[in-house]
Amino acid sequence: FYKPMDNLFDAMLYDKDSEEGKRARSLIERERGTDAWPDRIDAFITRDWPQVAPHKFPPGYQAGFAVGRRNPQAFNEIIEIIKEGNYTEGWGFSCGWGNKGYGGYVGAMAMQGLIGYYYDHIQPNASVELNHCLYNHMGMDVRYRKQPNFNPRLADSVGKCRNANPEDVCEDCMVTEPDKIYSVHYTMCRKPWQCISNGIPGGKMPGGQRGDAVNTDTVHLDHCMGLVKKWHELRLDFEESLLALTSDSSIRDGMKGLYKQDIFLGHCNGEGNDGYLKLSATDDILRRSSELYN
Repeated sequence: FYKPMDNLFDAMLYDKDSEEGKRARSLIERERGTDAWPDRIDAFITRDWPQVAPHKFPPGYQAGFAVGRRNPQAFNEIIEIIKEGNYTEGWGFSCGWGNKGYGGYVGAMAMQGLIGYYYDHIQPNASVELNHCLYNHMGMDVRYRKQPNFNPRLADSVGKCRNANPEDVCEDCMVTEPDKIYSVHYTMCRKPWQCISNGIPGGKMPGGQRGDAVNTDTVHLDHCMGLVKKWHELRLDFEESLLALTSDSSIRDGMKGLYKQDIFLGHCNGEGNDGYLKLSATDDILRRSSELYN
């Protein structure tokens, strides 16, 4: 998380007609400004738009992010859906949860499909879909022109927004300004602790393994490296603060990496998982971390 999300909590906690509630709602960036606001907000979610073709089947929930109201009813209803097990394998509007199209894609049988189905059909008008370039940001292309799940034979869909905007308007998440992003889901840009800085179409280096590089078909490498650097800046700030608090010089051992220091800031010694330098401190020192935030 890189920016406070107080407006989301205020919009949930204050009545929609109160001054506080109105102000909070006015400051929240949604995926489509044309969507109607629910009277009571039970959840803020983002959708996994990069997995769907425009208007071809309903989008799943993106399982990297949720802000929910404490609601035992919702929990119990979701449990009952799982126990009922009304899920049909396959793609299309007759498959997935409730045979409503929530199936076939990554995570469809799990949270991605289940929560999308729940808030679209069991509890409609209870959730708000946030701008997925700003919340749960993955940096992916939202237009239908490359993988994942791309079929060039769908000529009427190629190049259009995947996000069901009626005016075919979608922000280019591949170049969203980092200062505008509330939270990042490190997935297509790879995990910061994987020490991956290479980029190639398809995301696989010659002779390598799937996922050993950033897939430049779906994201911009420079943008991803900027996001990865932001994570390492947070780690470095923590290390320097803990060092100042404890004077434990062994903390510096996790900051001596020489590989691409302009990105990884001393936390990597080479490309890939094996190049990562873990935090260096004893358990007793790490237990003092809470003192930094009192």
